[in-house]
Amino acid sequence: MKKFGNILIDIVLVLAFIITCAGTFAEKSVGFGVATIIIIVLFILNLKKGNQVVDSKEVKDLDAKYTNSSWQKIGSYENAYLYINENDKKVLINNHEYNFKDIISAEIMENEKEQTYTATTQNAIFTRSYSSGSRTYHYCSKLQVKIVLNSITSPQEYITFISKKTNKNSNKYKSAYDMAQKFISTLQVIIKNNQ
Repeated sequence: MKKFGNILIDIVLVLAFIITCAGTFAEKSVGFGVATIIIIVLFILNLKKGNQVVDSKEVKDLDAKYTNSSWQKIGSYENAYLYINENDKKVLINNHEYNFKDIISAEIMENEKEQTYTATTQNAIFTRSYSSGSRTYHYCSKLQVKIVLNSITSPQEYITFISKKTNKNSNKYKSAYDMAQKFISTLQVIIKNNQ
C-alpha cells in the first residue's frame, strides 16, 4: 500500500511540475520558477523515501525482544537479520538459536544473470531494420547467505536478502549485498574463534 501511495504522490508532483513549468514559460514569472524548483526537490525526496528499505514487522518484534538483553543486532534488511549473544556464545538465525560452535561455514549464494536489449529502428520506405545499439543489464534474482551447521536434522540455514529480479546497479541490491557481507564477516569471526 505504501508503494501505491508513493506512486500517487509522484503522479501528482509530475502534474504540478508540468503546470508550474508551463506557467514559468507563459508568464515569465519568478514565482512559477521557484514553485517548479520546490516541486523538483519534493519529487527527488519522494523517490529517495520510496527506495528506502524498511525492516519487516518480524524484525521490529525481534528488536523489541532482544535489545533489552545481552543480544546484539548485527544488522537487518527487510526480513533478513542476524543477532548474536557473545556472553552465551549464541547466534539467532531465522528465529532459531544456535551455539557458536555449531556454525561450520558461511558463504554468499547469488543467482546472477545478464540480459541484453537491442534497440532497432525501421525505415518505412525501404522496410529495412537498423540496429542502433545494445545494452546489457546485470541482475540478481536471489541473494542469500548460506550457513552450514553441525546438525544432522537441519544442516543448513539460508538468510534471504533478495528473492526477485533486481538490477545490480540499484540501491536495493547494493544495500542488500553490503548487509550480506556484514553478516558473512561476523560469521567468519565466529568460525575462526571456534577453531
